[in-house]
Amino acid sequence: MTAYRQRALICAAALEAGPLSTRELKGAVPDAPTILLRNVYGWFLRVERGFYALTKQGKAALARWPKSAYAGAEGPAANVAASPAAPRA
Repeated sequence: MTAYRQRALICAAALEAGPLSTRELKGAVPDAPTILLRNVYGWFLRVERGFYALTKQGKAALARWPKSAYAGAEGPAANVAASPAAPRA
């Protein structure tokens, strides 16, 4: 597995609980805004400017790849998913 895919999976795992801002994801994956914007694998959906959700393909990818593949950053991804969403303007 490439490092890029691993970081994309960490982003996907954080988004599994619902839409998050790129700012919230940067704590776990510093290049999260670029990964979400490029959307190489088709896993992410832009909900509004700076906020992304997970697509069906993203959910399928999480089911396909064992959690151990991206578990090295499971802590930060879990922390991002557990943090309250920032208020939207």
